Amino acid sequence: MRTDLGEDTVSKYATPFSLLHRPDLTWTSKTVYEVGFVAEAYKLAALRSASLEVPVATIGYSITSAVLSSDLEQYIRLVRKTALFSPLDNWELRASIIESSFFMPLLKTQRVAIYLRDNINIEEDKYLSIIPFTWVGCNNRSYTFASNRWMYDMMFLSLLGYQTDEYMEAIAGPTIDKIIDDTRVNPVGINGVVHNGNGYMNEPPNINIKQVEDTLTRFTKTVLNYKDILKSSSSD
Repeated sequence: MRTDLGEDTVSKYATPFSLLHRPDLTWTSKTVYEVGFVAEAYKLAALRSASLEVPVATIGYSITSAVLSSDLEQYIRLVRKTALFSPLDNWELRASIIESSFFMPLLKTQRVAIYLRDNINIEEDKYLSIIPFTWVGCNNRSYTFASNRWMYDMMFLSLLGYQTDEYMEAIAGPTIDKIIDDTRVNPVGINGVVHNGNGYMNEPPNINIKQVEDTLTRFTKTVLNYKDILKSSSSD
């Protein structure tokens, strides 16, 4: 639309200056102080904005992905081979992958919220890049468009699921029988050490049973006291 048409419209329908100080100018939403000055400011601002030169919109052009370009293309080719995502266009996959990459830093800050991983014999968290796309990709594919908050909650719980599975196999597995036996004898638990195990990786070093108990207790309390779980109903 031409700017002069916009100016003519504002001038035509705007309140005349002589009436700017009427007390019924409630459209300004200002009732505590003199609304006339507000109405006048709105009119002048509208006339001024009509003559401004606004560059072509570039919203979103500067958004960068946490996924490198080469990795992004490789990931798209991989995802397209799955039956779930093969019908989608490239731009849909690309958008979902880029969108999911913004959740990765949030998940990384939670990677040691329950399980201290840096000093134990567990592989690198490769699934950190899989979890966000799983939720974002399926959400966009089904046109569900769930809120980012809900999806992040699901990602966090998925992260705990992966980590718990790893921890049980690599660390806690060799101690489970001992923990159960100790619980039967002493419900409070005792501080013991085991020296072997059947983890799926190399045999772990000496494992402090009390540390395993504390870790699993921390996981249980975190999940059971999670805000949305506490607010859920029996039907959920």
